[in-house]
Parts: sequence; structure tokens; C-alpha cells
Amino acid sequence: MTEYEGDRSAHDAEKASGSKGSASHAEKVESNTSSIDYRQKYEQMRAHSRTWENRAEKSLDDVKHLTGQLDSLKDEKGKLEETVETLRSQLSEATSQLGEAKRHNDLTTRIADLGGSIGQLFDSKRFCNAVEQLDLDDDDADSTLTALIKKHSTPVAPNSSLTWEQPSQGISKGEELWQRHTARRGA
Repeated sequence: MTEYEGDRSAHDAEKASGSKGSASHAEKVESNTSSIDYRQKYEQMRAHSRTWENRAEKSLDDVKHLTGQLDSLKDEKGKLEETVETLRSQLSEATSQLGEAKRHNDLTTRIADLGGSIGQLFDSKRFCNAVEQLDLDDDDADSTLTALIKKHSTPVAPNSSLTWEQPSQGISKGEELWQRHTARRGA
């Protein structure tokens, strides 16, 4: 055996015995580093879980806030729907009143054009009931209205007959008394 071969066999023996010793040392180092790695991983995992927990809490707060906003919007929507319904009913009522006013205006204008006394005719309930059922868009509405005016109008004395005229029977009792009074004053 040469010297070189002897060194080699000694080196191999040392290596074999050293590998056994170094294996236990490597296990110790590995166990120390693995416990350090475990602690680091544990802290990293805790930090990661805290991050997700914070995100979840923030998301929960956001959900609560948005749910509150949604509830208030639903309340506002309900109030707005009530307001819309109220406005719709007011609009339909105003539209019907406007239609009635237009019909009344048209009727009044036609009665005046046909020579009827508007005040006298509208004081008559029978005339008002008859006119309510009259369709002003019919072709014969004017002739029907003329007939109703003639039927419900009472003859009115012309304006000239309402002026004072001296009776044709001579002097009235009042006139006679007036003449005596003026005669006494003057004499």
C-alpha cells in the first residue's frame, strides 16, 4: 500500500466516522433551523391571518354601512312612491276639474250665443240636470240646447217695460198727495 492509498483509506474512515458525527450535527442544526423556520412561518401566518381578519372586519363594517344606506334609500323610495301616488291623484283630479271647467265654459259660451239668460238657466236644477247629459260634440247639440233654453226660460219683461211710466187712469193717490203737499208749501 502506498502512502497515498493509506491516506485515502484513513480519509475514508474519517469520512465514514465523520459523516456519522456530522449527520447528528446536521440534524441538530436542521432541528434548530426548523424550529426557527417554524416560528417565522407561524408569525408570518399570524400576520397574514390578522391582515385577513382586518379586511373581514372592514368588509363587515362596509356591509353594515351600506345596509344602513340601503334601508334609508328604501324608506326614501317608499316616501317618494307615496308622493308620486299623491301627485298622480292630484293630477287626475286637476285634469278632471279642468275638463269640467272647459265644458262649463263651452256650455256658457253657447248659451250666451243662443241668447239664453245664463244666470237664470243655471239657477234651474232641471236645466242643469238636462245639460249634464247633453253631449256638446254632437251635431244636433245646438238645436237641443236651443230647445232646452226655450223650455227652461221664463219670459222676462224687456228693459223698457221696467221704466216708470205715468198710469193712463189719471192721477194716482200718491201723485195726488204729492200735489197737495207742494201746493201747501208754495202757498
